[in-house]
Amino acid sequence: MPRISPKLFRLASQIDARLPFLLRESKGNVQQAQTELRWITDELRSPLLVKKACLQRFEHVPLQYILKNQPFGDLEVLTRRGVLIPRWETEEWCLDLIRNVIGPSKEKNMKVADLCSGSGCIALQIAFSKPDAEVIAVDISSKAVRLIGENVEHNGLQDAKVQVVQADILKTPCEVVPGCRFDLITCNPPYIPENEFVAECTTSVKMYEPRSALIGNLEFYRNLVEYWVKEGRTDSFVYEVGSIEQCNYVMNAIDETVKEKWHVGVKYDSNNQARCVYGYLAEGKKDYHSMFERFKIKSNDICTII
Repeated sequence: MPRISPKLFRLASQIDARLPFLLRESKGNVQQAQTELRWITDELRSPLLVKKACLQRFEHVPLQYILKNQPFGDLEVLTRRGVLIPRWETEEWCLDLIRNVIGPSKEKNMKVADLCSGSGCIALQIAFSKPDAEVIAVDISSKAVRLIGENVEHNGLQDAKVQVVQADILKTPCEVVPGCRFDLITCNPPYIPENEFVAECTTSVKMYEPRSALIGNLEFYRNLVEYWVKEGRTDSFVYEVGSIEQCNYVMNAIDETVKEKWHVGVKYDSNNQARCVYGYLAEGKKDYHSMFERFKIKSNDICTII
């Protein structure tokens, strides 16, 4: 990031003595720093805690770890170091999926597996929005599994049909989850190649968020195709991606043996970046075609259509 000039530091300190500590992570934007300070003050209230939070921000600690929560759809998701912070891109496609596929589905007791669940944001938003759904949240991290349990309680979902499993999803499905046959699989896997992580991720992400939840490439998409799609263990899937190349890999990997049975597509986010690869059985028991056609439309395009 560009160096912040002494003049800008002086200007910020004249507004509030705590603002200069927030300029680093605000990339020198005083207005953004003021907004952050307001969030911190509203959440923490104690002057001592606010000061401590500003000092932590100066050391690049993510704001969500300081405030210990992040809004996600209808939920307030608790956040902890060692577990990936939910992103707006994930929230966007998750809500679109609920609005256009899960919500309109007449399926009772829909079985959903959310793999690489992290904080549980996707799994719990689905459980919140469709109370009769049977949702399994899976993560390899014991920290993530504990946090999902905390988020179940924090969001009043104790009566929801949510099961939390600690497992390595790169193993075969029946080693991961009992039953291992689902209506829908969702997943936000580690998908940032290591060279891109080093070159492109912010200092805050590199210093504090779990590398194991971020760095990866094709291994999780290979697992999707080989163990879930080809073995007929799901009717549909939505996997977050970091590049169109990862979408193309899934499309190309679904080869002649199964491609006639599946429709596979790409969903772009509101920044026009490829964000999900999705697929569904062409002749499934549900009207997936119209649902997923609606799902793939960007949120801002829906506003234009309406």
